[in-house]
Amino acid sequence: MNARSFLYYVDGRLVSYVGVVHKTIKHGGQLFYIAGLSCVATDPEYHGQGFGLRTVAAATRWIEEHGNTGIGIFTCKPSLAYFYERAGAWQVAPEVKLIASCDEGALSSDSLQVVVLIRLFSTKARNYDPMLRHTTIDLDLPVGEFL
Repeated sequence: MNARSFLYYVDGRLVSYVGVVHKTIKHGGQLFYIAGLSCVATDPEYHGQGFGLRTVAAATRWIEEHGNTGIGIFTCKPSLAYFYERAGAWQVAPEVKLIASCDEGALSSDSLQVVVLIRLFSTKARNYDPMLRHTTIDLDLPVGEFL
C-alpha cells in the first residue's frame, strides 16, 4: 500500500499527523482506486486548537485534488465520526462493512467496532453509489492489517 504524510508543526514541534494510504481494489467486478486516512493523531497538549481539523482537511483536499481516487474510505471510532465530517465532509456509511480480506481471522470494521466513513470522488464511483453504500468491501490486505 502506498502512503503520503501530512504534518502540522508549531514552533518546530510536530503537533498533528495524518497518513493517507491508497491502493486499487476490485469490487462488484469493477476496479476502484481508493484512499483513506490513517494514523490520525494530535498531541494532547494541542487538542481543541484546530490543528487536527486543519491536518485532516489538508489530507482530504489532497485526496480529492490529486491522482485518480475514486473512493475515499476509512474507519474510526463512532465518537470521532463528527470530527471527520467537520474536517472533510466524510459521511458515515452504516450499511458498509470493510473486511481486510476473506481470510479466516482477518480484521473487519465489525470486529473492531468502528464505523466506516466514505466519500465518492470520481464520476465512476458516484455512478456506483447504490452498490457502494450497501455492501461489504474487501480491501485485500494481509491478515493483521486494516485501514
